[in-house]
Amino acid sequence: MLNRPKDWSWKRNQKTGVGYFSGGYHTNLVKMPLVKVEEQDYLDELGERAEEMPEVYTAINAIQKTGWKINKKILDVVVSCWEKNNQLGDLPPRNLDKDEPQKPFDIATNEKARQEYKIKKRKFCDWKATQISKITQVKRIITIAKVFQDEKHLYFPHQLDFRSRIYAIPMFLHPQYADYARSLLHFAEGKALTTNDDACWLAIHGANSYGYDSEQRLFNNAP
Repeated sequence: MLNRPKDWSWKRNQKTGVGYFSGGYHTNLVKMPLVKVEEQDYLDELGERAEEMPEVYTAINAIQKTGWKINKKILDVVVSCWEKNNQLGDLPPRNLDKDEPQKPFDIATNEKARQEYKIKKRKFCDWKATQISKITQVKRIITIAKVFQDEKHLYFPHQLDFRSRIYAIPMFLHPQYADYARSLLHFAEGKALTTNDDACWLAIHGANSYGYDSEQRLFNNAP
């Protein structure tokens, strides 16, 4: 979205008396509940008790009102890696057929070789189908990023799942997707680091991104 998503709230139709969730997208053509479940009774009870969970609404509204921008420099890197078949940041390979297993020369007479080839061939076909899906996603993400690369603010409406985890509603390009997708986004409005805690949490984030999982030790040893 190019404008801030609508805050989530529980409303009631004055004519029919039916309650419903309102939030995320501004248009009435897109209606979805705060929690992604199909049980209407559960949603009705959740809405009727909305005043009991102000923290939930505050949290999800704050998250979806956070502005993002396309990182043009990283976009150039991702496009370059993709065009050169460099599988950096979980990018899938483009040349899939080179990994196809070779058919044994004696496949017609060698039962063992024939069975082994069938197993390898099936695994390759399953892997190839998965990679084709990933390739399609990469192309879509790059296309979306190019379309919005000059926008000053991007917003992602969010909703909850049945476990109360918060997820972005749009598909493909969003801050919770694969590494190469997340790398294309950065905050639209940066803030200066002014305290040791600020610097420490930045270091923890860097450690997480690098794969070092001893965040608490980093925090405890911070100056």
